[in-house]
Amino acid sequence: MKTLYLVGESAPIAAATGIHPPSCGQLTSLLPLDPRHGVFPNLVMTPLLATLSAFRMDDQGSAALWTQVDHLLNDASDRRFNAFDKLKGSRSRHDRFVIRADTVEKWSEFTRDQHLWLVFGYQTAFGLMRWAITGENEATRQDIEVFGKAFLRRASERWIAETGLPRVPPENKCAQEGYLHRLCTGEDSNGVGVRTMLRHAIETCPERRVEVSTVLGKARSIVPLLHNEAYQLAPYGIGQVCFLLCDAWGTANQQPPEEVYWRFIGKSIKRRLLSAEAAESMMLEPTCAARGKP
Repeated sequence: MKTLYLVGESAPIAAATGIHPPSCGQLTSLLPLDPRHGVFPNLVMTPLLATLSAFRMDDQGSAALWTQVDHLLNDASDRRFNAFDKLKGSRSRHDRFVIRADTVEKWSEFTRDQHLWLVFGYQTAFGLMRWAITGENEATRQDIEVFGKAFLRRASERWIAETGLPRVPPENKCAQEGYLHRLCTGEDSNGVGVRTMLRHAIETCPERRVEVSTVLGKARSIVPLLHNEAYQLAPYGIGQVCFLLCDAWGTANQQPPEEVYWRFIGKSIKRRLLSAEAAESMMLEPTCAARGKP
């Protein structure tokens, strides 16, 4: 079983604004993915409990996973961290997200056969992908949104019907994150499904500064999950539906997803925790035929 990490977006901008989040005791700022934050019970604990439930279904590995969860919930855990520092801009969309030095260090030590990062929130997931591919240490919200849409558009250029993904990438943030989740976690035993789409999105990025295989391997060991953006749609369950469908909810003939959010992500995380990365890594370089070349 791989070692789990919980990765959040950024610390609050208390120093710049003078506005501090609610405190408990002597604490004056929120910890990474702080358990005192209202989002934590629904959108951080749910994936952990859902994964435990998935393991209990076949009575495999739940004790080992619970030991990890116990460590992750410790306030001093080194496996729960924020990916960015956030610097205040003139407006919220101009806030600047700067990759943290300890994130760079953790990423360099991150091996796809040993580690799995649960990455919470649109800014975190697409921001990390942007940095990993381009090497650009700083971005605004708008920069990350532009990158995210372009990334999914490039992935869809190698669209494969069997993946179950929409041919046209969605505009809704929850749905975009669901699309990325499928690319990173979806089953692909022969390397010609979601991995083909993911590879194409990485290798055709105009600003790419790293080897494709390096990013591809690590991308297949992150699990993008909902965070604050899920609360921007009401009722809140709509965000989860958009994530599951990888599309906006509301068209006349649209069918609801076959599974509820928590059960789907529990199975997804379990699959990546137990994935045979040594075997999968042999298929990170698909054949010319698989990539559509002569």
